[in-house]
Amino acid sequence: MISEHLHNLIFGLATAFVLPIVGFVLGMIFSRILGGWRVAKIRRWWTIFCLSMPFVFLGMMITRMAEDHFEGIRSSWSAEPKLLLIIIAFGVLLSTTTMLALLRAWHRSNWNGS
Repeated sequence: MISEHLHNLIFGLATAFVLPIVGFVLGMIFSRILGGWRVAKIRRWWTIFCLSMPFVFLGMMITRMAEDHFEGIRSSWSAEPKLLLIIIAFGVLLSTTTMLALLRAWHRSNWNGS
């Protein structure tokens, strides 16, 4: 069974990456209803905003963990180090993918003249 600390870490990572996706989809639907989704500049900047949100959420998670002096991570490491490494690796993979997508969207918005 997964410890409470690992459960909270998994929930935090899932929230950090799922909420921006939900926000992106809702914003896209709202923008399509209003007709703004046809404008490339609006699409790009909304995409950049939503791709940057996981990093804001991860920063908030790390700040909260630092307030507790990372006790949850320490106890998880002593109890289930392999599972913790898998969760961390998955978080790094998601973060790297998101960062590459963010850089791609940013590069397009700066160099296309829009």
